Amino acid sequence: FAARCNSTGAHFTRTHAAYDLPKTNPFDHPKVLKRRLDMTFTGEEMKAARPIPKKGQGTQKPYLFMALPMTGWLGKWVDFLGTVTNPVDAFALLPMESLDLVEALAPPAEAQSEKHWRIFVSQEVTGGFRQIIQVNGQFILTRMTPKPADDDTAEEISQLIEREFKSSIGYIKRLGYQESDHLDLVAVVSHPIRDQLFTRELPVTSLSILTPHEAGERLGFEKVADPDSPYGDMLHAVWLARKRKPPILLST
Repeated sequence: FAARCNSTGAHFTRTHAAYDLPKTNPFDHPKVLKRRLDMTFTGEEMKAARPIPKKGQGTQKPYLFMALPMTGWLGKWVDFLGTVTNPVDAFALLPMESLDLVEALAPPAEAQSEKHWRIFVSQEVTGGFRQIIQVNGQFILTRMTPKPADDDTAEEISQLIEREFKSSIGYIKRLGYQESDHLDLVAVVSHPIRDQLFTRELPVTSLSILTPHEAGERLGFEKVADPDSPYGDMLHAVWLARKRKPPILLST
């Protein structure tokens, strides 16, 4: 979850699902879409639907449905954002907003494959490690790893990332991933964790590991983190702020 204002953002648990809607005339389709969205997420205040590109013609149109439960923490953030001087334009989902961030940081694919998977990993101040997973540029899922203990070493944290990354491989295998598919991993972590990650066994086609400071410099941002900072929160925030329009807005 991110608020489109100049300086404030936060991340919360989300739910999502894919649905096929019958094709209707342009006047009735928004009503059908809203009715199905309300039925899917009954009682949720923040929800939205995004069409999924589909090859060929068919009688149904696929959509990705998303919603945020109005938890106590989220309610506090919404109340707080109502007090800031910066006007809040809308509420948006960080995984959707940062989906193309990995496109900007990953190396171009050397060879075209039918399925091109990319996984983006970054560390957040309060949430631990976030994974954003996509195939052929389309959002698949996002996962959060609990925050490491303060006394964990860089080696232990790299082992945690490796373990969670392989768990994600298990998830996407159920969604059609095969070992012959192209798979990029882009990780934004601190220097010590980067050095350790290069020693881990990661089954990827390409591996890109940057510090948040280096990622910001590559994208031409003035400053998103100190050179020794492990946190990518400001990288996500600046990426969001540079956009003219979010890919999806959550109605409230």
